[in-house]
Amino acid sequence: MRQCIAEHLLARRDGGRNTRGNIAAACWLYNQRRHRRKHPLSLGGREGADR
Repeated sequence: MRQCIAEHLLARRDGGRNTRGNIAAACWLYNQRRHRRKHPLSLGGREGADR
């Protein structure tokens, strides 16, 4: 069974807030892997899409 967690779209350390528009549901396992990467992917998996 997969566990779903709340993930900040814009990290709190980068000025993100605890608002509904800045929090999304994310798979815990995916989120752990994403944060371990040298260059983390965005939540949508669209690396570099906002550049």
